[in-house]
Amino acid sequence: ERVKEKYPSMSLRRYTPRGLDARAAFVESHGEDLWRSNPDEYDHLVKVEPLQRALDELNPSAWITGRRGTQGSERAELPIFEVDHDDPTRVKINPLAHWSYDEVWEYIRKNDIPYNPLHDRGYKSIGDVQTTRPVARDADERSGRFLGLEGKTECGLHSRNRPKRKKKNKKDFKRTETV
Repeated sequence: ERVKEKYPSMSLRRYTPRGLDARAAFVESHGEDLWRSNPDEYDHLVKVEPLQRALDELNPSAWITGRRGTQGSERAELPIFEVDHDDPTRVKINPLAHWSYDEVWEYIRKNDIPYNPLHDRGYKSIGDVQTTRPVARDADERSGRFLGLEGKTECGLHSRNRPKRKKKNKKDFKRTETV
């Protein structure tokens, strides 16, 4: 809501797991512990599929991420521009690829950018409620993520290791430029 207030002319859309608009409905359909018993399936249902559906429906020529190279080894060599894993005609833009954590927060404060209030409670990186915890000020920013999920460092949205999906026929969609 704060983003809508700050940027009233921006067209925002919210995507949830297919057919499930509330956490209770997701738990009823998939159980309370899917995140623990099958974290890859959980990530697919709550993150990957909704993003893929949004990209299919909106069909933008590019999409922007908030990833940074300092967020872990998988992101260390993150380019500013890359080809989308699922659609080689689409560009993925990582404008913060070479920014540090402190540079991001300096920009947020200087420009009065809305942010998640959990950051004020010690959450340096925010993921799922089940696996994210606040960390000490001097802790690595992603050290509070993926708790209880040994060896997991990515949710699947940007993973190059996930299988490529079959793309729907492009003629069914028109390119959309959304600001």
